[in-house]
Amino acid sequence: MKKRIILSLLLVVGVIFLSVILLNNLMKLPCDPPKRSENVPKTAIWSGGCDGGHWFEQVGRISVNNRYRIRIYNDYDGNLELDAEFGASDICKKVVKDEIIVNKILVYNGEQIILKGNYCNLNEIKRVNRRNNF
Repeated sequence: MKKRIILSLLLVVGVIFLSVILLNNLMKLPCDPPKRSENVPKTAIWSGGCDGGHWFEQVGRISVNNRYRIRIYNDYDGNLELDAEFGASDICKKVVKDEIIVNKILVYNGEQIILKGNYCNLNEIKRVNRRNNF
């Protein structure tokens, strides 16, 4: 009887362990970008997760003060959400020196662009255009 209980417990622990490993690996799988809409420029790069993201197009860079003009498009319909000038936060100005910043974008949270890996962000400085219903 004791052997049966021990074997049952080992089986339950094994199933839980394998389930955790499987779920952990599934969570790490990258999501493919959605199909590019016709109005999203070919130079735009998609960044996001399985629950959605945005297309980002870098239109220009003002090197004097590390500012970037970036257009942000919806990933589900391709409409322009925001066309604005962004600048690095004070803490990040030494880190953000790249000519092309769109490759480092992790996500746009509706207020700022969060960059990958270095906990820096780009803050909206000057809005050029924004969709009305966003």
